Amino acid sequence: MEDEYYDPDDDEDLEGGTSWEDAAHRAVVHLLDEAVVDDVRGVIDVGPLDEAEKYAGRVEFSNYDDLVTHLGEAYDQEWYAHVPFDGGAIDDPDASWAISEILADRGLEDFFFKLSPSERGAVSEELLLSKNLVKTAEQARLIRVDLDVINDELIKYLTKHPEKMRDMTPRKFEELLASLYKNLGYKTTLTPPSKDGGFDILAARRDDVGQTITLIEAKKYSEDNKVGVEIVRGLHGVVDAERATRGIVATTSFFTKGAVAFRKKVEHRMGLADFNTLSKMLRDIGKG
Repeated sequence: MEDEYYDPDDDEDLEGGTSWEDAAHRAVVHLLDEAVVDDVRGVIDVGPLDEAEKYAGRVEFSNYDDLVTHLGEAYDQEWYAHVPFDGGAIDDPDASWAISEILADRGLEDFFFKLSPSERGAVSEELLLSKNLVKTAEQARLIRVDLDVINDELIKYLTKHPEKMRDMTPRKFEELLASLYKNLGYKTTLTPPSKDGGFDILAARRDDVGQTITLIEAKKYSEDNKVGVEIVRGLHGVVDAERATRGIVATTSFFTKGAVAFRKKVEHRMGLADFNTLSKMLRDIGKG
């Protein structure tokens, strides 16, 4: 008995082929119905069907050919599961054209090609930022900030006890910074915990003038461990190399005289956010 899921009359994407073509087509359609498209990371997470189905399980794809191969396997399996052999020879299924049409109808055919700088006109700004400013394959898999863990209660607590920022883990401090700058109207993205490319947070904001890209380096230091000029110079070099708008070094401590002096020379490209600055940001959020 065929699964009711494969009734071709219920699928708007079907084009009225043979019953086995319709079944194969529907298998691909269902996989894509359940897919999650992540523009920022440039991946499509495919599947699953119901747990009882043979295609259960989720797979992430970062290029077009691998996605088509995976969908083709689903197409072929359903084709052979429904085609009537009757003891004679049949043509093998040609899934490529059907899958190409399905992906095109859903606007997914060009998804991976849009990651190329040569296709800039069609690429979302967030995706371009991720691909252009974060170089390696590992870095390109940007981690979205989970703002649920930086909740209102934590913000209120830190407003009254800002020194407790120094008790946070370095990663949690980065998440806090991302939340603070999100509150200022930025779209914030954390880089991976290791090999961050010289900055911890990418912050983008659009206004009437245009879009600004800020690279933030987080330094969770003790009160008496001041951030030196070499850290500020290092981030300034990354800002220049990545053609970002500006950089900000944010710390739970303070800055040396050398760091402050260097920042004054490049004040339009670099900002310093020390313990007092971050405490004020927390208070301003608390007032809101």
